[in-house]
Amino acid sequence: MKISQILIIIGIILAIVVLGWIGFSYFFKGSTTPSNGVTTTFPSGTLNQSTSTSSDEPNSIHTIEIEAQGSTTLPVKDFIHNGETIPDVQNEGDYYLAGSLPYCLPNIKCATASSSDFNIVYSTSDGAFNIALLSEPLGKARHEMEQFLMDRLGLSQNQLCNLNYYVGTTYWINETYDGENLGFSFCPGATPLPN
Repeated sequence: MKISQILIIIGIILAIVVLGWIGFSYFFKGSTTPSNGVTTTFPSGTLNQSTSTSSDEPNSIHTIEIEAQGSTTLPVKDFIHNGETIPDVQNEGDYYLAGSLPYCLPNIKCATASSSDFNIVYSTSDGAFNIALLSEPLGKARHEMEQFLMDRLGLSQNQLCNLNYYVGTTYWINETYDGENLGFSFCPGATPLPN
């Protein structure tokens, strides 16, 4: 058996274990009450909704607070209810800001949100953005993802660096960077990538 075949088998086994763990972790869920008085259930309840202007005003900007590094929170645009983000019905509390669900839904077919060059999934259970770069050159895909995320969240580069996040790629896209947290290009410790 070739080494590449062994690595593929190991990758598949790890993917199954991780998916099983994620499914188990969503078995336990909590509930929060956002500041607008409406109860919304999220696993481990880390999402708070608020409104930056009166909801009676046209074009009011709705915001939510998400966890950031150091047990702080950041107010961001409400990307959960923006009409573009896709809730993952098989993993309650996960939301696809970009990319596609790994399965098809009966009424939605195979849902895709905004991009095929990267996936961005926000998980309310740990308040983290899990980002996968899905095309070469990785530097270009990362730059497009960063611009997309800053626009959707209404954050600056410095604020983006304070998020709980992971930016990676897979062995099938690029063997060199597989399993490494590449970071946002403008944050300390980011891995330089070819454009």
